[in-house]
Order: sequence, then structure tokens, then C-alpha cells
Amino acid sequence: MTEPRKLLLFVLFSLLVAISLSAAESKVRNFDQAVISPDGQRVAWIGPADRDSSDSGAGLYVQELEKPGASPVRINTGDFAKSATEGVAWSADSKVVTFLCEAAEQMQVCIAS
Repeated sequence: MTEPRKLLLFVLFSLLVAISLSAAESKVRNFDQAVISPDGQRVAWIGPADRDSSDSGAGLYVQELEKPGASPVRINTGDFAKSATEGVAWSADSKVVTFLCEAAEQMQVCIAS
């Protein structure tokens, strides 16, 4: 094998190792749905809270985008904490988030402001 090929293989191997290490250290989360408010100030999602949060359950969360380090706020609490949640949408003025949640064994339209 020639020197340029050995060097190329070494560089490719080094990149592969670096990418693997950085992927292992990154915080990866999966969301069922995520929606940014029309004014771009907040995001709502269905899925897990931030890894650093004390709330480890999946649910509907809202977080301010303009405040770095702000904790997400869980929307479906109390009787709705363990109910199915889907179909998140923001109002046009970004003040209200609507979603479908299971109540009395059927899906209901829920509103949070």
C-alpha cells in the first residue's frame, strides 16, 4: 500500500472515531411532534422533557426559545398527565396552544394559555 493511501485511510479512520465519540456524547431526544409558535418565541412538543429536568415522563411541554437555559413547562398535568396527547397547534397570536387529549375514554380538544 502506498504512503498516500495509508495517510488517507488514517485520516478517514480518525474522522470516523471522532464522529462516533461526538455522537455518543450528544443529547439525542425523540419527539412525537414539535411545533414552533407563529411569533417564534416558544416551542411546544410531545415527548420527553429535557434530560436535566426532574420530570422524566413523556407529555406536552412548552419552552421559551428566547431564554437560554429555561426549563420546559409541562402542560398536561393532573388528571391528564398520563392520558394520550396528540395534534399540537398554536393559535395565530401565539398565546394559546391546543391539542387533543384523552378524557373519559375519548379524545377531547384541550386548550392551554
